[in-house]
Amino acid sequence: VRAHNDMRFIARTLNSIAEQDCALPFRVYVCDDGSTDGTAEALRTFPDVVSIARPAGKYRPGRTLNHMVRNSEGDVVVFCNADAPPVGRDWLQRLISPLLDGTADATFASQLPRPNAQWLVRKDHLRAFGDGTISAKWDRFFSLASSAALRSDLLGVPFDESLRYSEDVDWVRRRKPRVVYV
Repeated sequence: VRAHNDMRFIARTLNSIAEQDCALPFRVYVCDDGSTDGTAEALRTFPDVVSIARPAGKYRPGRTLNHMVRNSEGDVVVFCNADAPPVGRDWLQRLISPLLDGTADATFASQLPRPNAQWLVRKDHLRAFGDGTISAKWDRFFSLASSAALRSDLLGVPFDESLRYSEDVDWVRRRKPRVVYV
């Protein structure tokens, strides 16, 4: 879980992850990027969450993600942005199942707009995610906000640490994994 000034969401996100019905045991890692709104303090109230210190230097998504992958354990890495609380107790199992059964190298989940989102945000989310038929026609569409990949792939083809955004789409274009939308 990547966090930065996500006090409004962090407890809901971490509680939702903790309540997942998953066939495999899992550990939650969080990297807070210098929050000033109480997020870091809130994280201390979750004793089962492993805190990973942010990497040195100016924030770059790829640098933080690579640092987290290197400092975590397990064969599958699941990404969830702190401001994107999972919906449903089957979120985790659905994300990892295609990886475990060998039908995918990476997965990503739908993202629902917040109820108070502007109409254009809601429209974009529906177009990009929805039932997946529109984005399936796009070349290598992928979103790390709620996703999973094999740790060996992430170590073998790390995220580009020079990019300020779209590190997820860049990774998919370079790695060319079998991606499944769940």
